[in-house]
Amino acid sequence: MRDCRREGCRSSWTAPTPYGKTRERLHLWYFREAGFGSFPAEDAAYILRRLVGTLPTPDYGVAGVLDAVDTAYQRQGMRAPEWVRLVRHELGKV
Repeated sequence: MRDCRREGCRSSWTAPTPYGKTRERLHLWYFREAGFGSFPAEDAAYILRRLVGTLPTPDYGVAGVLDAVDTAYQRQGMRAPEWVRLVRHELGKV
């Protein structure tokens, strides 16, 4: 990103589809800076449903993903991010 600012990569910001490497860098930067919690809970739930969309009941699959995130954080002695609770609420108390 810094190189882009220094060298004037304006076209990558205004082009309808950035080049693969640029797009990948933008995604990595965005998730590093904003994180998954920057999405509204309904959007996060939608994204997670897409991950498990071939299951007969995707919301149960999303609940399993959220359980895995909870467990991973607990094993590290940390609390899960707030978005986990918000997505659970969005799922309608599965």
